[in-house]
Amino acid sequence: GWKYIGAGDERELYDLTADPDERVNLADKEPDRSDMFHEEIPQRLMSEDHSAVPTDTSDEVSERLADLGYLE
Repeated sequence: GWKYIGAGDERELYDLTADPDERVNLADKEPDRSDMFHEEIPQRLMSEDHSAVPTDTSDEVSERLADLGYLE
């Protein structure tokens, strides 16, 4: 029931059960929980096999990603 977003020094933490619209960032109010996620996520990413993630996309998907601003 939690969502954590961490980029650089900025952290966001939401209790999705109590706040499904993610309006209240609890990172400062729940520093221990925020630290736990911050430490856990990089370890999981490093240990997972990402080789199965496709790196090629169709022209349609590429165009849609560009329209959304994800690709130039």
